[in-house]
Amino acid sequence: MALDLNVARERATRTVKSFSPQQMLILAGLSIVSIMGLIALMRWVSQPSYAVLVAGAQGAEVSKVTAALNEAGVTYQLGSNGASVLVANDKMAAARAALSDAGVNLTGQVPGYELLDKQSMTTSEFQQRVDLQRALEGELTNMLLEMDAVDSAKVQLSLPEKALFADDQQDARASVLVGTNARMDSSTVRAIMQTVASAVPDLDPDNVTVTDTTGRILSVDGMSAGDDPMQMARKYEAATAAQAQSMLDTILGPGRSVVRVSAEMDFNQIESKSTTYSGDPKTVGSQTSEESFVGPGATIPAGVIGVTGTTLATGEVVVPQEYTKTDTIGSAAIDSTETVTRENPGKVKRLSVAVAVDQAALDTLGANEADLEALVIAAVGADTAPAPDGRGDVVELKPQTFDTAATEAAEEATKSVASAQSRDKLIGYAQTGGALVVLLLSLVFLRKGLKGRADEVDEIDTAVLARSAEPFGVIAGGETPATANAATMALAVPNRPGSALAVAGADEDEARAAGERRALDPAHEVLDLIDREPDDVAALLRSWVADRRS
Repeated sequence: MALDLNVARERATRTVKSFSPQQMLILAGLSIVSIMGLIALMRWVSQPSYAVLVAGAQGAEVSKVTAALNEAGVTYQLGSNGASVLVANDKMAAARAALSDAGVNLTGQVPGYELLDKQSMTTSEFQQRVDLQRALEGELTNMLLEMDAVDSAKVQLSLPEKALFADDQQDARASVLVGTNARMDSSTVRAIMQTVASAVPDLDPDNVTVTDTTGRILSVDGMSAGDDPMQMARKYEAATAAQAQSMLDTILGPGRSVVRVSAEMDFNQIESKSTTYSGDPKTVGSQTSEESFVGPGATIPAGVIGVTGTTLATGEVVVPQEYTKTDTIGSAAIDSTETVTRENPGKVKRLSVAVAVDQAALDTLGANEADLEALVIAAVGADTAPAPDGRGDVVELKPQTFDTAATEAAEEATKSVASAQSRDKLIGYAQTGGALVVLLLSLVFLRKGLKGRADEVDEIDTAVLARSAEPFGVIAGGETPATANAATMALAVPNRPGSALAVAGADEDEARAAGERRALDPAHEVLDLIDREPDDVAALLRSWVADRRS
């Protein structure tokens, strides 16, 4: 066993010494890179994979979550500047169970109709009404949290009690506070208003006020979402100008025209009702009633009356009573139409359009100014008819001399940036290719070095080996050591430690003795040498071949 270890150690030493310094450096570099990659792979494999347990939470919520996880002994990591909590995938179920036991709400939802499940038989009517309102507010809040644009929400309802008379009944109102991570558009605010109004009885969407957490009112007086009058006007002007600009860019070319639009808009919300009667009255029915009375006359007594003492005639005067009454009531119908008109805010009252075109482009293309102006009027939908028949919009198209220096500079800058990006890409490709070439060359050199040491001599014909050895001092059969020179009879092998063929040429006696020993049976001696030191013989043969070729 000890002999095998010594042989292995000697072979390893010879293999290492056979490498050139360049090959040693390449081998050392590849070894270092491999070891570092293996260490990084082992660390990556050994580390647990984390998943998000809570994201976008406030500081108080994160504190509750971490306290519950610490109590349960679940390891975690904080991310997103402390706004999210991550736990290992295999600990996710345990973490959720720990939070549930601690009563921590992960979804951010508030109690809804489940509040009504806690009412008892002794709950008062006032408490029932308050719980119903709280449950409705909670359900609306949870509904708004499902929207992608809403991060947090809170709904407050004002539901007055039913009044006996309709004129005394107050309108229901709602206030919605939302938290977002970006500016909310008008369509989203309209959706919030309609959602809340549809869920509450007798609640008009105009009575829903939406406010964000920064204190900005997103809806007021039925107008939506962050679209104040000035913003709505700017949007309309930009959209109108874009229509005309795209048309002129197609005709004259980019940068050959400028379009500016100014719109005067009416943001009053108007609702009007009108009733129209048409056709002749038509009798659709009549009602007649009659009344008659016949009775005895009244008796007038006789006697002295008045201050003068006038005496009436004696006896009785009888006045008969009788009358007849007839009433006729007729019904007539007239055709009528009741119309309710509601005008939404944002009606255009007057439009002003200013268009400047490049004189050089007009001269080059031979375009007509009147034709271009007519196209612009049609593109923006201008009503140039004077009042009262039209709005009296103004559209002015004037040719001007454009300063193209800025445009040319911008084009040059764009080309420079593009060329710089292309150059950077080429440099990156060159660096990557160079690194790959260096790596391939390193592998090739290393492979050659390893292959040179791995070559083995399997079989060598005795006669061939004897003939090949003649020029180098090995005596073939039939020759005697007396006719051979001692220096040429010695086998020229590298004088390395442990070599069995090292011969001292300076000492004539030792050289002659070595020649006599080899002369006895040189072929068998060589074969024995191959069996004992195959690597040295292979290296010697390669050096001979290299010397002959050179």
